Amino acid sequence: MENIKNILENLFSPLSKDYCVYFYFLSVISFICVLISIILFSAKAIKNKGKTLCLDLLTVIPLYLVLYFKNRLLYSMCIN
Repeated sequence: MENIKNILENLFSPLSKDYCVYFYFLSVISFICVLISIILFSAKAIKNKGKTLCLDLLTVIPLYLVLYFKNRLLYSMCIN
């Protein structure tokens, strides 16, 4: 019974502050994805001269923004 308790404590105990770097890198990667998506959307809009909007890129940008915000929020919580 003690072994199971030790295993559960190891699996679900809080991690050290060293793991906050993980959220920092995810925030950086998410922000880069946001920038790339905006650049691709702008290039496609200029190429098509506003005739048609690329809906797939337009839907990806908010998803990356939410991902960036979530990781930044978790990093802030982790640091404090």
